[in-house]
Amino acid sequence: MANKKIPDEEIKNESKINFSKVKRRNDNHIENKVRKSVMQVAKSGRVAIRCQTEEEAETLLSIFDSEGLKWCDEKSLIGRTRWERYRRETCYTLVNHNVSYCGCMFYASEGFEIIDFNQIQCNEVKI
Repeated sequence: MANKKIPDEEIKNESKINFSKVKRRNDNHIENKVRKSVMQVAKSGRVAIRCQTEEEAETLLSIFDSEGLKWCDEKSLIGRTRWERYRRETCYTLVNHNVSYCGCMFYASEGFEIIDFNQIQCNEVKI
């Protein structure tokens, strides 16, 4: 049986598909690592996670949502960052398996450790 020659175009397309799968797998691995780090930090005790941008808040709340968490009033976290009140000083905590928020000054006065979300993303936090 003779070897069938595969057209160059098929080889190029196959390479692109494989590359995108590898990229997606790596992205998922990184995302899972960040998700695990965030949840580890959030559950580690009296810790408040500061989000200095609304984009960080959306990402954090998306991670919490994927873990089945909701706001303390039992409403969905998605679409409600509540970041606008304290802006760069907005912190989020877990309270009885729900998410709460307030300004950094409040959490600091209550003895919480304030950790910046971007530190968790960069894996700079040691628990």
